[in-house]
Amino acid sequence: MSTHKHLWDTFADQHNIRDAWVPLFSTSTNGVVHTKKIGATNVRNILCRSDQMESLIIRECAKLVDDWTSGTHVYDGLLYIMAVEDVDGIVPLYIGKAESYGKKAGNLSVNIKGVERDKSKFARWGDNYAYHIGDLSAVVLPGHDPKHVERKYLSWAAELFTNAPNEQPVLTLKLNKTL
Repeated sequence: MSTHKHLWDTFADQHNIRDAWVPLFSTSTNGVVHTKKIGATNVRNILCRSDQMESLIIRECAKLVDDWTSGTHVYDGLLYIMAVEDVDGIVPLYIGKAESYGKKAGNLSVNIKGVERDKSKFARWGDNYAYHIGDLSAVVLPGHDPKHVERKYLSWAAELFTNAPNEQPVLTLKLNKTL
């Protein structure tokens, strides 16, 4: 076993990644990712996060907001992992962090503030462009301005979907199941 795999497996076991796993997208039984329209003037389709993912982000961001408000400063952000499970176990596809602190010293980050009512930023998984769901939607769903298509999300789309771009994007088989 490689050192990297061993380190990852140890981390995943220590932090109960398998038990905390939730699906990223809301899907039909055949793996088609649900979409919704957003925007008042720039109406566009975006991919829908799963209810489980939204609940998890809201719950974890509430912990960060409470920590920041109370001044305890136990946490400095939210680590998130997009992963799949295969024969070798859980394989991370992307690991990121939504910081607790904003760009101005001592401010609460807009990425975690008010996520229960505003999904535009949503701990980096927001619906707007410059956030994961918005930018991935620009690649996966037709009708987005090409200026919002970024190389990173082209790679994500190739890994995550069998038929992107498409109005009814289908997850790859390895992503259709949840733990």
